Amino acid sequence: MNNILKLFRRMNDKRFFNVSIVVVSLFVLLPVIHVSLKAIVIDSSYYNALVESGLLANGVLNTIELIVKVGIFSAGLGFSLAYIMTFYETKMKAIINIVLILPLGIPVYVAAYTYTNIYHTFPFLETIFRSDFFMNGAMFIYVMFLYPYVYIASKSYLSKNLTEYIESAKTLNRSKLYTFFKVIIPLSRPVIVGSVLFVIFETLSDFAVVEYYGELTLSRYINIAWFNQGDIHTASRFAVYVLLLMYTFISLEKFSRRNKSRNR
Repeated sequence: MNNILKLFRRMNDKRFFNVSIVVVSLFVLLPVIHVSLKAIVIDSSYYNALVESGLLANGVLNTIELIVKVGIFSAGLGFSLAYIMTFYETKMKAIINIVLILPLGIPVYVAAYTYTNIYHTFPFLETIFRSDFFMNGAMFIYVMFLYPYVYIASKSYLSKNLTEYIESAKTLNRSKLYTFFKVIIPLSRPVIVGSVLFVIFETLSDFAVVEYYGELTLSRYINIAWFNQGDIHTASRFAVYVLLLMYTFISLEKFSRRNKSRNR
């Protein structure tokens, strides 16, 4: 123990920080490396059957459709609510703010079971849960219970960073609508995209909701391959596909941001 303490004393802050980063990175990467190695195995009858039947391609398309819809609608809902709660005075504002954050504390699969049990009582809910656009209700559940990621991040950003720009727009006699679309949204783009990525990652990592509503996505295929078929190699391969989707979305965001900075 004394030797370890002496070693820490000899290390300067920068070196200690670098070592800590390396150690933490290794712990984070270990599961990814393990899954990637498991995914290398090619011989899998279950995987081959999914490819030949076209179910795998359908699952990939369903996954992309789901995360795109969830991302767009959660961004619109979360940012709009953040804008209203930041720039407009309402009664019981503190209580409403808490209510808008509460869905984040409810597991999405619990929300799915609850809404399914009550949707017959409300005609509009029945319409949503029977709609192909809402993917049998799966998209609705993800949006309604994950949008607080966007709401919390956007509200914090709007309340601290845009006052001067809004005042400048008022000085130039710009309308609120013009200010919202031409000033507020472009300046808030990084925080919107960053928080939407959290929503997308949560959606990709969940299999309970899509399984409950019968939607075939990659996360559901992981569950089927691992627990139903006992095929950990195929499950690992699907997990790698999910990681690739995440990496693709992050890369697209970085690429679009780089293009915008060049255009300026």
